[in-house]
Amino acid sequence: MKMKYAGWAAVVTAAILLNGCGSDSKVNGGAGRTGEATISIAPYGSPTASSIGGCIQYFVVHGIDDNGVAIPHLNVKARMIVDPKVGGNNGIVFIDDSTVKFKDPTQNFESLRITRENNLIIRPLPARAHPSYVGDWGIYSVFGDTLVLTDPAYNVTPTDGLSYYVGDERAFVKGKFAVAHIDNLKDGNGTVMTEDGYTYFAIAYDEVLGEKNIPFVVGAHIEGYRVGNIYEGRFADCAEIEDINVTAETNSTS
Repeated sequence: MKMKYAGWAAVVTAAILLNGCGSDSKVNGGAGRTGEATISIAPYGSPTASSIGGCIQYFVVHGIDDNGVAIPHLNVKARMIVDPKVGGNNGIVFIDDSTVKFKDPTQNFESLRITRENNLIIRPLPARAHPSYVGDWGIYSVFGDTLVLTDPAYNVTPTDGLSYYVGDERAFVKGKFAVAHIDNLKDGNGTVMTEDGYTYFAIAYDEVLGEKNIPFVVGAHIEGYRVGNIYEGRFADCAEIEDINVTAETNSTS
C-alpha cells in the first residue's frame, strides 16, 4: 500500500523490526493469537521542513507478540510532552475505587499549576518497566500530590519508585510559547494497527524548538488491556531542509 505525505525527506520502508525499550504484557493479538505483547516507538526518516512552515518528524508504532507475530487492529493512543515541567523518581501508580491514580508525595501538583490540560508520561526503569503503566496518560483532575488519570487499564500493576514527566505541548522559548502537536497519518485515522501491526503518526513543531534543540518525550499505548512505551529525544533543526514532496512506501496490507 502506498501512502503519500508532504514533508518526507526520503523513501522509507516502515516494515522493519524496531528496537525500543519495549515491555511485555498479555494481549489478544487477533486471529486467535494470545501471548506476551511488546510495542515499540521509533522515528523514521529525517525531520523535514513543512510546506506551511515549521517542521515535521515521523514516527511508527509496532506491536508484536512473544512469537514475533504482528498484533493487528488494536487501538493505539499517543501523547507528548515538550520540555517537561515536572519530573521525578518517586511516582506511585495505584487503583482507587476502580480509577487509576498517580501520586508523588514529594510534589504538590496543584501548586505547580498542573491541570487536565497536561499529560503524564511514565518512563521505564530496569526494575520498573511493566507495560501496564509505562507510557502516556491523560489527566482528569488534580488533588495536591495526586493525579486522577483518564485512561482505563484493566491490568495496571500498582507500583512505586516510578520515573515520570508531567507537562504539555508547549515550551517558553525566546520570550514566547512555541508548540508541537501530534498528527495522525495512517488512513486519516492513525489510531488502529494494520494487519502488519503498525500505526503511524507525525509530530509537527515550531522551528524554534529545533533551533534550540528542546527536549521532548512521546508515549503511546494500546488501549484497554494496556501495553505502553515511550520515546525520548530532542527536536532537530530542519531549517535547511528543502525536499518536502517525497512518497513513502510501506509493507502495510490494510
